Amino acid sequence: MIPWADYADAARRLVGAKVRHGGRIPASGLDCVGVPYAAAVAAGLELEEPPLYGVQPTERELWDGLAQFCDHTDDVDSAHIWQIPFLGGARHVVVPVQEIEGGTLCVHAWSRRGLVVETLWRREAAQGWHIRGIAWRAQLHQ
Repeated sequence: MIPWADYADAARRLVGAKVRHGGRIPASGLDCVGVPYAAAVAAGLELEEPPLYGVQPTERELWDGLAQFCDHTDDVDSAHIWQIPFLGGARHVVVPVQEIEGGTLCVHAWSRRGLVVETLWRREAAQGWHIRGIAWRAQLHQ
């Protein structure tokens, strides 16, 4: 079992990677599902690549892609990935890495900036996901 902290550190190392739809390899770009996938691989997991989806994925397409390497959880506080509301559905994912005053720092692919970024997230997660092979997330307060 890979420690959650190793996965979170791997996610933070992706900050600055370019955003590319369908991207699963940091050197050539990542999309929102590519970020947690690439972080898990960098932390030491051997995973099959999640399937591609449309440029504006449906909530179901994201669900199916995440289900390739994750298990859905109702406990979003322990989740490795948050599927969050965006454009009328839970159509974007972020990696929560640290709670701070006012919200949670999350790593995600921000298409408007064209980069993977770490930003303060103040919205609630719609869905939570645990990556198989990574220990559940402990408290993020630091």
